[in-house]
Amino acid sequence: MPFLTVFLGVISVQGASAAVTDGIALRTAKFITGNFIPVLGRMFTDATDTVISASVLLKKIQSD
Repeated sequence: MPFLTVFLGVISVQGASAAVTDGIALRTAKFITGNFIPVLGRMFTDATDTVISASVLLKKIQSD
């Protein structure tokens, strides 16, 4: 029984750290794209944000 508790704890920590890492990478990519590509960077960043938001919404709907 203690092994199951440890296993579930490790899996939970890995999932949380992966989500944080993904969020940081996404914010960094959006910042770089929005600030270093003169005209189209902001439009591309907004379009990417829309696609990612829609995919997260679909994932949440599907999991319920």
